[in-house]
Amino acid sequence: MIASSTGTCMCVPTKRATANGAWVSDSYNVNGEATCLWWLRSAGSVQNYAANVYFDGYALDYGSLISSRDICVRPAMWVRLVF
Repeated sequence: MIASSTGTCMCVPTKRATANGAWVSDSYNVNGEATCLWWLRSAGSVQNYAANVYFDGYALDYGSLISSRDICVRPAMWVRLVF
């Protein structure tokens, strides 16, 4: 696992994601709501795998099979605030 600050990367799926089969944790939650796995854009350790973030907020560099349909996607962007 690639270490990150525990909890800072935990993700609660939307109701739509859950209704469409997002895999949620029985053990980890944020404010009482179950967390989910979510993809990173980095390749995994083996072919056809991509890195992802586990329910507890830690990145898994080994990853999961890219055909997995129960792992969530989170938008990523840089926002530059200009005052």
